[in-house]
Order: sequence, then structure tokens, then C-alpha cells
Amino acid sequence: MVLITYQIILFLIISLSYYLTLNHFMAVTVGNFTSIFGMFAAILFMYYYYSIKVPNYKSTQTI
Repeated sequence: MVLITYQIILFLIISLSYYLTLNHFMAVTVGNFTSIFGMFAAILFMYYYYSIKVPNYKSTQTI
């Protein structure tokens, strides 16, 4: 459930950044997109780590 919450928050951050970039309220820099990509990659890493390393994770998690 925590991972789904993180994914929703990350989606909202990406959507807000895109909106601010389109309306020229935020400058597009490499740092902005690196930060967003880092959060996305960390969520994927946590999901795959738990699905491989924790034996009961697959059977206990239902979406």
C-alpha cells in the first residue's frame, strides 16, 4: 500500500512539474528531472527488491 501511495504522489509531482514548465513558472533544468527520475527509480528498486528478497511479499500483497 505504501508503494502505491508513493507512486500516486510521484505522479502528482511529475504532473505539477509539467504544468509549471508549460506555463513558464518553472525553468527546465537537469536537476529537476534528475530528482524526479531518482524518486521513480528508488520506488522501482524497492518494489523489485521486496518481490525478490522477501519470500512472503508476493503472497501478502494484493492490489
